[in-house]
Amino acid sequence: MKKSAFPSGWVAFALTNLFIAAALGVLLRYKIAYPLPSIHQKHLLHAHSHFAFTGWVTQMLFTLLAGGLAATARGATGKRWNALLAMNGVAAFGMLASFIPQGYGAVSIAFSTLSILVSYAFAWMAWTSLRGWDPSSVSADYLRSAIIFLVLSSIGTFWLALLMARKGGEQESYLAALYLFLHFQYNGWFVFSILGLMHSMLEEKGVFLPRRFAVQKILTATLIPAYALSILWVPMPGVVYGAVVLTALVQLAAWLALCVGVFRSRRSLMRSFGRTVLLLGLASFSALTLKFVLQALSTIPSLGRFAFGIRPIVIAYLHLVMLLGVSMFLIAYAREKGWIPGSGTAQWGVGVFLTGVLLNETVLMLQGISFIGLHGFGVTNDLLLGISAVMMTGAFLIQLAAWGKIASERYTVGGHGIP
Repeated sequence: MKKSAFPSGWVAFALTNLFIAAALGVLLRYKIAYPLPSIHQKHLLHAHSHFAFTGWVTQMLFTLLAGGLAATARGATGKRWNALLAMNGVAAFGMLASFIPQGYGAVSIAFSTLSILVSYAFAWMAWTSLRGWDPSSVSADYLRSAIIFLVLSSIGTFWLALLMARKGGEQESYLAALYLFLHFQYNGWFVFSILGLMHSMLEEKGVFLPRRFAVQKILTATLIPAYALSILWVPMPGVVYGAVVLTALVQLAAWLALCVGVFRSRRSLMRSFGRTVLLLGLASFSALTLKFVLQALSTIPSLGRFAFGIRPIVIAYLHLVMLLGVSMFLIAYAREKGWIPGSGTAQWGVGVFLTGVLLNETVLMLQGISFIGLHGFGVTNDLLLGISAVMMTGAFLIQLAAWGKIASERYTVGGHGIP
């Protein structure tokens, strides 16, 4: 996927949204550690999660994909992509502004609905534009799968809305609907998009991983049945449970085959990419590998109860995928394309942010393990608050460097930023 001129300002905008999401995380951690009666925690949590999904990850994915798709022969025009990115930003900030004071209400639901409609518009525009993509490229196959899973994730949203409208139903039904949305977002839209972007970037460098088409087909075919891994508390017949276990093992085997291909191509990768991009890519790949391993382990009943029953473990897993697996790749991709500078403030920001993410995962896992013995560390909440501030600082430096690069280019050559 070649670098397009128009996404540079939109990349900086998405990185600013990452900083805002991190700042909301700091506020959440502060409210857990200290009294803050003026803010409703559940409302703040909804604002944080919706903004992180729509304002940061989806905004960045829309931007990066639009940058390449706009250049295809059958692609939508840059003006239409700009309008879509603007509408997604409106939906994200609308949810942020409405969820904090009211939680789920008429205004927040309206903006949530807008975000779904924008995702449908993106799916149609992207699918049409992919007709002009090189048919021999596996990246196009990953991106088509990602688009399908993005649309399917909205089923979970509508299911949740139906349950809330009825004001009834068991807790298990709410969790099943929520995890349906999360599954197709995390494991589908997010992961398949970054795999598509990764293969596109490798293809530009002349690096073609072995068995890449077979891995793509296996991961795609198993994604829908893998939803059952998110609802293992539901009673299942032995045959169905066996199929779920097999699905987890097949997914893990396919992912490990991809890892072997990356390892065998390591010399080409080291020649093609800088140290920072390789480091962030390694962090992302390691996190996603751990995700597939944990999925397989969760099929063991005793470990499954441990994983689903302890809140810090659940939060650690979600952050593992969202921050370490997805966000690190997005930052690496933007760095490789030149939208994030390779030195100075940006380099410090990337280092600080990565350090904060790794510390956050470590403390959350330790907190979860400590819950097994029915005791916790007295300073855990303060530690997590401090670590959240570290991540926020790193995100602030990254977005500051991205905007600074745009300002510098405008001053130097009269370039164009966000339309």
